[in-house]
Amino acid sequence: LRTHDGTLISVTNPGEAAPDANGDFVGRTSPRFEVADGPHGWLRRSTFVGTLKTNAEGTRARIEVYRVA
Repeated sequence: LRTHDGTLISVTNPGEAAPDANGDFVGRTSPRFEVADGPHGWLRRSTFVGTLKTNAEGTRARIEVYRVA
């Protein structure tokens, strides 16, 4: 990812997904962020969980990410 201020962030998004009744894939993720110290460094020091849904054709994906407090 590249933020509005030009910072580059690498995302590793491991998880598991399985097809639902419609053939879409749904699952859970635990994204990790690699980013330099600075205004976005909190991403590296935080824990996140997320949900994943893709359509059966693989042409759309929606990932919602939540920071665990």
